[in-house]
Amino acid sequence: MKLVKPSVKYKKSYLRYLNETDHSYGLHHYLKPEIVINNFSYFVEIMLDGEKIGKKQKEYFPIFAPFVVYWLIDDNDNYVGRINFRRKENRFKLRNIVAGDIGYEINQEHQGKGYGSIILKLGLDMINFKEKEFEITCLETNIASKKIIEKNGGIFKEKKKDSANNIKLVYTIFSK
Repeated sequence: MKLVKPSVKYKKSYLRYLNETDHSYGLHHYLKPEIVINNFSYFVEIMLDGEKIGKKQKEYFPIFAPFVVYWLIDDNDNYVGRINFRRKENRFKLRNIVAGDIGYEINQEHQGKGYGSIILKLGLDMINFKEKEFEITCLETNIASKKIIEKNGGIFKEKKKDSANNIKLVYTIFSK
């Protein structure tokens, strides 16, 4: 397993993931799959844009703050999941959304295999922001994410209600 920057090299396995996954939330809820399918190289540019000023990301994800994203790739070069980091100073741009500085997602076919813990650990080891303290959240009902966050050193901070009245658990977590 390795974390890599998004690349057209992984187009085939990423598109397979895109077709097999529920996108009622997360990045593809806002960036429609047909945009990714029809112009994958531009989609990769959007994903890489957060390392710069995030102008392209703001265009496609207006409710998100710019983010840096890495993809988890298995030993056969298949897309397994993604992790993204937002800089702490962008937290206020998230309006009424209760979201942390870190978000991750594992492809449904790979869930339950420990990859959530792997992607969070590798991401915390890899991210090179000057700040080392991050907020990370999960739904109170998402026991798997709660365990992943706590296994990786997450310290429970508080419960918050989001704009859809879901209860989110808010943790503090540290990178290396």
